[in-house]
Amino acid sequence: MVQGNRQLAERTENEIRIVLSEELKIDIAYMNNRDKQLLAFHVGEILKDSRMVSNDNKVRTYVQRKRKELDEAFQKQQAAHCIRSDIRAFSDRKDIDPILNDALQKMIQFNDQEMLKENERVRDRYLKEAWKRLYIANQIISDYSEVCSYLREHAERPETIRSLAQKIRKDKYRIDRRYYSVDAVISKGNIELRNFMLRNERLNDRELSIQ
Repeated sequence: MVQGNRQLAERTENEIRIVLSEELKIDIAYMNNRDKQLLAFHVGEILKDSRMVSNDNKVRTYVQRKRKELDEAFQKQQAAHCIRSDIRAFSDRKDIDPILNDALQKMIQFNDQEMLKENERVRDRYLKEAWKRLYIANQIISDYSEVCSYLREHAERPETIRSLAQKIRKDKYRIDRRYYSVDAVISKGNIELRNFMLRNERLNDRELSIQ
């Protein structure tokens, strides 16, 4: 009987922990010790609710009452969850040119191990860098699309793209943007883009301009 009660209590506690993490949009698997202690504290507070209602109801009532406090306490975990979600959405996009995909996927990879570190400054710094790289990746996609449109408009007269590209040999042009470079081969109105490369030395710039 005692064993059964203990197992029931553990199941209840675990269920509340899962529901609370879902309500707050945080990932239990990537918490440092401070995060775990905070979560355990709030789970304990919810367990004090003796009303004969579902655990879901208890959690939602608690979150509604403590929303500001909870958001402040788990701010970094919520930011990490949001970044992971944005990266997944980014990966699912169908409008990204294959020439960009591999390079950008590597650039925006999120290292979950950084969120397990106890040093809050290190975690803050990593989150800011992750946000920045995700922002830059989206800016690169937008800029690259504009560059492609410009090249298509001038494909019949490639000599007019000198303001955008540098001719490096017959029919081949080098396009240098702030965060990437790409070669364009333009022949008889046809365009082929090659050798897309991120300019990694620029990714650490504080300024987020794309030009």
